[in-house]
Amino acid sequence: MRAINASVMRAINRKLILNEIRMRPISRAELAEVTHLTRASVTQIIEDLIADGIVMETRIVGRMRLGRRSTQLGISPNAGCFLGVVLGRHRLSAGAIDMSGEVLCRNTISLNGTIDIERCIEDVIDRSELPRTRILGVGVCASAWLDAGSIAHDIGSRTGLRAIAMGHVEARALEEMYFRDTGGSFALLYAGEQLGAAVMTGGRLYRGDEGRAANIGGMAVDADMAEAPLGEWLSERALLEGTGCATLEELAEKAGDPRCARAVQRLVRYASYGAVNLAQLFSVPRVVLAGDAFCHGDAIFDQVAAHVNAHCGDVEIVQGGGFDPVRMAASIVYDDFFAGEPL
Repeated sequence: MRAINASVMRAINRKLILNEIRMRPISRAELAEVTHLTRASVTQIIEDLIADGIVMETRIVGRMRLGRRSTQLGISPNAGCFLGVVLGRHRLSAGAIDMSGEVLCRNTISLNGTIDIERCIEDVIDRSELPRTRILGVGVCASAWLDAGSIAHDIGSRTGLRAIAMGHVEARALEEMYFRDTGGSFALLYAGEQLGAAVMTGGRLYRGDEGRAANIGGMAVDADMAEAPLGEWLSERALLEGTGCATLEELAEKAGDPRCARAVQRLVRYASYGAVNLAQLFSVPRVVLAGDAFCHGDAIFDQVAAHVNAHCGDVEIVQGGGFDPVRMAASIVYDDFFAGEPL
C-alpha cells in the first residue's frame, strides 16, 4: 500500500510541476518554493521530465546565492500533441494541437453518410508528423443528440489512445482558461443549441456531487414554473422561431429587425438573469459570454453586459471570441495531462 500511495503522490507532484512550468518559465528553486516540495523531489521529477522530452532548459537568467546559476525551464512544444474530435449535426472536425495550443493540422468532413471516425483520427495522426507514442490523448465533444461518452469509448478501444468525452460548454471553458488568458476563476455562459454554463474555480471545472457541471439550463424562468426551463426557453430552436433567421449568428446580426426584436429581448432578459446568478452564486470575478448569439455583433452582448454590471458592478464581463473547435476538444486532454487526476 505504501508503494502505491508513493506512486500516486509522485504522479500528483509531477502534474503540479508540469502545470507551473506550463504557465511561465521558472527555475527549479522557484518550483520548490511555489509547490512546497523539497528541492530534491523537484530535481528528480525535472530530471525525469527532461529525459522524457517534455521539459527543456531554456536559458540562464543569472546567478543565485553562493554564485549558483539559475536555469529556467519550459515545456517543449514538440514533446507531444493532443487530438480533438468534434461531432456536430452536419460535420465532423478532427485535428491536433501541440503543447502550446498551436493547431498542427485539422480534418473537417461533412456528415452526409457513414463516417469512419477511426480513419479520420489516423489521418490526423499521420499529418501531425509526430510518433504515435507522442499522442497524449483524444478529447471528444458531440452534439447533445449524440452520446459523446460512447463515442470516446469506441475511439479509445479502436485506437488504443486515452479518449475523454466532455460537453461543448465545459470544453469551451477549458479552452478559454488555457489559451485566452481569462484566468482560473470565471463563469462561462454559452448560447448555442441549448443555453449552457460552466464554472471555473481556481483553475478547475466546478463539479457537483454526481460530477455534473453547473446545469443552468435547468433553471426556472417564471415563478409558477409554467414555462420551459431556461435551457429550452433560450435554445436555438426557440429563439429562431418566427424570426426568419437560420442561425443565432444571423439573429445577432439582425438584432434591430422588428421580426427579431422579441427573440433578442427574451435572450437579453433571461441570459442576464443567468449571468447574474452565476456571478453571485459562485463569487467569480468575471463572466464570459460565448456562442454565436453573444459574439456576432455587439448589440446582444452589450445589453447583457449592462444588465449584469448593474447588479454585479465588480464583475468583469468578457466577450468570448471566436473559438477553434479542434483546440476546444483537445483542451479536454490538455487539461487532463497538466492538471487531471493521476490514473
